Amino acid sequence: MYLASYLNGRNAAQVELLDMQLDTGNVDSVIDHARRIAPDLVGFSAMTFDAPVLHQLAGRIKAELPQTITVAGGTHATCYPEDVMADEHVDYLIRGEGERAFEQLIAALDSGGKLDGVASLSFRSNGELIHTAEEPYIEDLDSLPFPAFDLLQVERYFDLPRVGVIYVNKRYATLITSRGCPYRCAYCHRVLGKRLRNHSVDYVLALIERLMADFNIREFVVMDDIFNLDLERTKNFAREVIRRKLGITLSFPSGLRGDRMDVEALRLLKQAGMYRCMFAFETGSARLQKYIKKDLDIDKVLKIVSAASDLGVLTNGAFMIGFPTETYEEMKSTVRLAVKSKLHSATFLRVIPFKNTELYDLAVRDHGLVPEDFDQFNLLSTSVNLTDVPEHKIRRLKRWAFIRFYASPVRLWRIARLLPNKLTQVPYILRFLFRKAFIW
Repeated sequence: MYLASYLNGRNAAQVELLDMQLDTGNVDSVIDHARRIAPDLVGFSAMTFDAPVLHQLAGRIKAELPQTITVAGGTHATCYPEDVMADEHVDYLIRGEGERAFEQLIAALDSGGKLDGVASLSFRSNGELIHTAEEPYIEDLDSLPFPAFDLLQVERYFDLPRVGVIYVNKRYATLITSRGCPYRCAYCHRVLGKRLRNHSVDYVLALIERLMADFNIREFVVMDDIFNLDLERTKNFAREVIRRKLGITLSFPSGLRGDRMDVEALRLLKQAGMYRCMFAFETGSARLQKYIKKDLDIDKVLKIVSAASDLGVLTNGAFMIGFPTETYEEMKSTVRLAVKSKLHSATFLRVIPFKNTELYDLAVRDHGLVPEDFDQFNLLSTSVNLTDVPEHKIRRLKRWAFIRFYASPVRLWRIARLLPNKLTQVPYILRFLFRKAFIW
């Protein structure tokens, strides 16, 4: 949506967006639509677990409309440029932040200009793969137009599963209020840079008010990498929501670093409408915290979780199991950390070392991971074991972690007390718990 609004404001491009979460959920329907409109250029944005569909689409587009230019972008393309460009059906690839580079590419294609002058571009020339220099990140994010929500059927998203599942208001929109993160966590792709860049509070509030007016949105899901690094900005945002009496609800399924939070910020966010948030612990092992460069102050985060819980905010914890060199005892320490906390919910995920992350290098160095293993990775699981702990023990531990965490009448009561929309969400939660505990 940012790309669309940026291009619409700077050249004569007519931009159309298709989201395969909606009725374009299969390749055939996308191709049928492409035949009808005969686009000059088709861009694909994908996460790594979407990569097979990206290549299917590119192949079909070239088969049906051979003159159409294909461009890949997004997280997967940025982290795997050589792999993506090995597909002859992908003409160009934009790495990293896309607005300026994509505009430059379109201008060069329109004018017949040299491609080596386009920043952050990967393309083939005489059988060689060329990577141009990186485009500097956009410093003034407020210079960007609002994302083009008007090019999507916003109402249709209200009936789709959302990040975090639990909700207060059905009419919602996601927000990204900042880009980049200065932390050096080994598992992170850092596609948007190592330095935080923020939209101003005024920009974010203006966007919220626009979405409220245009689409009657009442809930906002904030998807920043780290929303609260600038804690004073976080507090000012909450104060302004309160002052304007917007009457919205807020959910933070990612982006709140617990040891950067304080109780005042929690209170303000709660008053502004925050009803649920997530804190990423990753591991309960002090050794692994240093190994993966998370360096989290666990004791402080536990206190913040307790404070949030006492304020009536549903808290979720994210934990990772299976780092290279991780021992079985360290895995159990992660489970014990989750169980002793006042978290309402917890997610235990297997470690996936994506290429072009430091974790990938650690997996190669300390485990002997080979690139071919990446065919076995997807969003939520992997069949690649990066530890010396037998696979069956890890699987058993994950099930034990889930059962032990939720087999607490006090925790279940605390969840039930705060759970919104109980009539619709309790059945879902019960099915989820049963599936995890007995089926997996």
